[in-house]
Amino acid sequence: MTKAKLIKKDEASKRRKEQTSQNCQKQVTKKTMIAVSEWIEERRSQRLDPRTAFAALFAWPQAQ
Repeated sequence: MTKAKLIKKDEASKRRKEQTSQNCQKQVTKKTMIAVSEWIEERRSQRLDPRTAFAALFAWPQAQ
């Protein structure tokens, strides 16, 4: 049989607090990662083609 370990009441409450704090940290980290990845995708979609942007610098308006 496996050995059982006695857990004191204050140790049990400390363990529960640690687990809840770890879960909160994991949720915050996950939300942060999602926000960063969404921001990166948004920036990628807004990016202009570098060749087009460079050509626009030297484009002269045509006089009619």
